Amino acid sequence: MARNYLAELHNLGKTYASMARELNKHPTTISRWARGITSSPKPLYESIRNISRRQIYRSMREAGFPTYQATAGRRVQPSAIEPDIKWLNMVVDQMYKEWNFRYNAYKMNPEGWIKAHPNSDIPRYTPREEVVRRIKKGEQSKTKEEIEYY
Repeated sequence: MARNYLAELHNLGKTYASMARELNKHPTTISRWARGITSSPKPLYESIRNISRRQIYRSMREAGFPTYQATAGRRVQPSAIEPDIKWLNMVVDQMYKEWNFRYNAYKMNPEGWIKAHPNSDIPRYTPREEVVRRIKKGEQSKTKEEIEYY
């Protein structure tokens, strides 16, 4: 059975209108192709496939995967990538909480924190984007287990 790239893209959140703009077709036509009412013409197959690959690549990069993994995963069905994306988001959330734990304690009671830690520097806030950047940088040579304990 052939893959329905348009249906996969729609499940990823891409609208029929945006796909129609890229293919120079009417959104109703794209909707019919995606739902399997009519089949898409063979000359457009490569264009539709490439749109799907670009979207999967973008979603993987936004989730925090490095470029080499996103490039390798763009041919895979989105349902096979979702667990990895969820896992990476869970790791980012956990590390974000851990790295900002001291900062949050300081923000709640600055004077008390300074009294309790007189010889320590004031903790700094680490944005979520920085956590993702550090994971991307370190993930190139680490396994999932090593990243969790990074």
